[in-house]
Amino acid sequence: DELTLGPLRLVPVQREVWLRDQRLDLTEMEYDILELLTRAAGRAVTRDELFGALYHRQRSSVERTIDVHVSNLRRKLGEDAAGALQTVRGVGYRMRPSER
Repeated sequence: DELTLGPLRLVPVQREVWLRDQRLDLTEMEYDILELLTRAAGRAVTRDELFGALYHRQRSSVERTIDVHVSNLRRKLGEDAAGALQTVRGVGYRMRPSER
């Protein structure tokens, strides 16, 4: 099944992301982060949760890998969609649920 959040549409079976009518070229890690956050839309996901889900191990306190991927993801989403990907200070990230 597809996941839709505002102008974003994720097609998990094909690992594709569409922003309106344009397909986004994401790395595997960027896609995984976006899918995980989209499935948890409205809920803050901690960096530790993200790291554990993506790397299947605990993160080092000095690793900022997730933050770098999120920054790249925001750049690729562009101004209008990047605002949906929110930083929850001191916690992690959250996708703002789309307003219906």
